[in-house]
Amino acid sequence: MKLMLLLTTLSLMLTPTQTNQCETGYATLHQAWASVFYNFPERKDPNVDGYVAVVDCSQIGQYRWMKFGEGWYWVKIADCLNRSLEPKPGWLVDVSPNIWYAEFPYVPLGGHPAQLCTTRPSPPNLQDMQKLLKIIQ
Repeated sequence: MKLMLLLTTLSLMLTPTQTNQCETGYATLHQAWASVFYNFPERKDPNVDGYVAVVDCSQIGQYRWMKFGEGWYWVKIADCLNRSLEPKPGWLVDVSPNIWYAEFPYVPLGGHPAQLCTTRPSPPNLQDMQKLLKIIQ
C-alpha cells in the first residue's frame, strides 16, 4: 500500500504543472551547419546550447527546449528541411554535432528519441520528495 502511495505521489510530482507543448519524434545528426552559417550568419546565437533543423521553415529563429539523451538543451531553430525532401515518418529534428556527440559519443549515426518543448518541465521539488519518503517509512 505504501509503495502504491509513493508511486502515485511521485508520478504527480514529476508531471509538469505549467502549460507545455511538446513534439516527440526522433533526431538525426545535421552535418552541414558550417554551410548554413556561412550562408545565413545571422542565425547564429552564442547563448544557446546548440541548433536544430525542423520541417517547417517558418519556425527558423524560434527557440525551444530539447530533451535529447539524458539532457535538456536550449536550442535555436536555425535551419529547415529541404523542400524537395519528404521527412521520414517520426522524424522531428536534425541536431547540431555538439549536442549529438555530448549524448552519444560512440553510437553509430541513426535516429535517437528527441522531444522539442516550448518550456522545460520543472524538476520535482527535493524537499517535497524528502517529506514524502519520511511519511512512507
